[in-house]
Amino acid sequence: MKHTAHQTIALLLFAFCLTSMTAMGQEDYNAAKKHFKRSIRSDKLGDRRSGIRRLRAAGDARGVKDMLVQLHKARKEAAKLDKKSKPTLKKLAKLRGEFDKRLSAYLKRNPGSPTYPKGLVGQIPEKIEELTKKIAPLDRGLRLELSTIEMLKTGIGDLITGLDEAAQLEATNLFLANYERLKKPEQKALYLEILGYIHNPQAVIGLVGIAANAPKSEARVGALKALEKLGDYRGGKAAKFALEDENWQVRAAAIEAARRFASIDMIPALIQRLKKEEGRIRGDIISTLALLAGVSYSENVALWEKWWKSNEGELRSIVKSLKSESATENLVGMQKMEAQGFLLAARRILEKRGLTLARVTAEESRRLVDPNNKKDDKKKNDGPKEDADDEIIAIGKTIHDRDQAIRDAALKSFVLDPFDATWNPAKRRDLILLMGHVGGKKAIARLLGLAKKREESQRDDFERRMKRREQAGRLRAKWHYQENERISAFQALALCATGTDAVFKRLRAVFSEADADTEIMLAAIAALKKIDTSESVDALIDCLGEIASKSEDTRNKLSGVEKSITDALRTLTEQTWGELHDDWVAWWIKSKSDFKTASEKLAKDDPVAAAGGDREGGTRFYGIKTYSKRIVFILDISGSMEEPAEYGGGGKTKIQVAKEELLTAISSLPKDAKFNIMFYSTDFKVWQKKLVVANAKIKKAAKSYIVDATAGGGTNIYEPLVNVFDIAGRGSKDVGYGEVALDTIFFLSDGQPTAGRVTNTEDILNKVLSMNSLRKIKIHTIGVGKGHDREFMKRLAESSGGKYVAR
Repeated sequence: MKHTAHQTIALLLFAFCLTSMTAMGQEDYNAAKKHFKRSIRSDKLGDRRSGIRRLRAAGDARGVKDMLVQLHKARKEAAKLDKKSKPTLKKLAKLRGEFDKRLSAYLKRNPGSPTYPKGLVGQIPEKIEELTKKIAPLDRGLRLELSTIEMLKTGIGDLITGLDEAAQLEATNLFLANYERLKKPEQKALYLEILGYIHNPQAVIGLVGIAANAPKSEARVGALKALEKLGDYRGGKAAKFALEDENWQVRAAAIEAARRFASIDMIPALIQRLKKEEGRIRGDIISTLALLAGVSYSENVALWEKWWKSNEGELRSIVKSLKSESATENLVGMQKMEAQGFLLAARRILEKRGLTLARVTAEESRRLVDPNNKKDDKKKNDGPKEDADDEIIAIGKTIHDRDQAIRDAALKSFVLDPFDATWNPAKRRDLILLMGHVGGKKAIARLLGLAKKREESQRDDFERRMKRREQAGRLRAKWHYQENERISAFQALALCATGTDAVFKRLRAVFSEADADTEIMLAAIAALKKIDTSESVDALIDCLGEIASKSEDTRNKLSGVEKSITDALRTLTEQTWGELHDDWVAWWIKSKSDFKTASEKLAKDDPVAAAGGDREGGTRFYGIKTYSKRIVFILDISGSMEEPAEYGGGGKTKIQVAKEELLTAISSLPKDAKFNIMFYSTDFKVWQKKLVVANAKIKKAAKSYIVDATAGGGTNIYEPLVNVFDIAGRGSKDVGYGEVALDTIFFLSDGQPTAGRVTNTEDILNKVLSMNSLRKIKIHTIGVGKGHDREFMKRLAESSGGKYVAR
């Protein structure tokens, strides 16, 4: 007996009916199915959405068959409407073309004419209007069916994903088995699309097999696209294999998918493929490598290979640390990620947190805003928090420090695209704050848009649309979120610490709003304070004036805001004026022309300090962050330090980069910190006899000392490491000062020990361990170039709880 396509799908999925039902029971499924069948026939998208959601929520695998049947009907109806509308669209296009042709010819003969004679176009406008009216219902119907198709595909995937583990496995295996039985390419393509919505390991494994073994290239491309939608890093196996596919479309799909998999094994595979590709695909590989690695060597395969060979071990260590269940190992992984600028690792952290496109699709499609979903309501009411967590900060720093092209690409792929794909308030807040930590023009532009107040016309439109039942829940949630997101956007603008004209304009505008929210005002004040420029002072005084101009009742309500403004002004200006706007204006008129905030003075006197100051607190040296205030920097100035640096760019030598890093670190030390410097080559030299206070005068002297240093000689590692402990004294305390004399060392080397009393690294390590057993000084190590002893430097750092980075 010959079956129709509709009957074939129904027969193929009959097995789903045998899947065990959930505790919701037969009655729940039957009621949901009845509602679904009635709703899916409606000509309103909201009704259809409601039916699909209810059937999905019933949690019964039989709903998969119900939705597949309706999916086939919707596809058939869409094809029918598309075919029916084509002749009319063709006529419409022809008429519009003729209209434009006649009008263009007339305007060419009569330039600047404000109008044209009616006879010029004859009855064309009337015919266009007639055809437009004729096509309108067909167009609406087609858009309805196309939207329904997408909702059904998502609904099927989410229904299967939402089953319990055993039922989910059974349903996915049945779906894959039925895919293999299908013959028509369009049906197989549909199944592959749906598999891209089933978020479980079994779907990934099945798609990996299809991508590797399907005889037709279209199926291999479809499987790779589905894997890309899922975003599971295990899909990297399929993409890696597909890079060698004979079909260029398959290779292109593999490269595109590789951006989403966060698989470290894709990096060497892409580098090898770069040797063989030409044209567009070669460009795709270069941009993908940059997005995974965080660096770019363009088409230079040799440099890519050199970079991978030098960094593979460290990069794999980072990935391993981030996969660990240990919080300590995770922290170490993040610190290394930040130091190396390894974007693939950042992508993995985002994936674990559900902040990538793939995970957003999985979760949000199951938990779209629903007024009846109490669990979601609880999350909806979460207000914005003041600061992002360590992971968000580390990811932001990692992206921020990349070259602009890589930073912009990472911002779009890692932050903006996932943000646009979700309405989960907690996730959107994290992504907004991540924009702030990334910074740059594109992030600021998006944040300014989020910080913008909605117009009254938008409010009216919202109220009008709220009356439409099918959109009420989604719009209510959207309206609710946007107020909290304005606060988060201001907080993120503060993190950018960039005072462009557009930023100041947006921040000032808050205080002139008739119904401005107090929290938004406070967030704007915090942003102005964080930007920390004379323009911030000017803006804050204006904001104080806006508050002063309001009615007495309003001012009483905003007394906390008024105090917050004056507190910010006192901090930035070091003035002691009260909350009277007139006092601040009088002072500002006299002082404005010459005024500079403390940070602006620092930027003028010491640009390195301005660039390197750590606004989040602490000091960084080669990406290693410490909060210590008792530090000695020990730097190698042997002859090999004059060799070109692989880290730092711009054709600099290793010693030039080291000096820049040291200048930045010292400039960022807080005023109550103490430090010293040791340079070593064949011998060693200590800058000061003891630790010195990091005031402006001492920093200036240190800067001169660092700039004047020259490289030459051998590498005596033993002497500086042993003698540095004299600064620390016998124990961890300096008796004379009654405080910690030294608790942190940064030790930099670019080679093996070749000079000094002891050159055996094992002996050096044992001596340091012995001397440090009571002092407990943390030693951070920086290995520069290929020649340094990685194992020794790593063990030296780990023995004291320090960090090791390779550059």
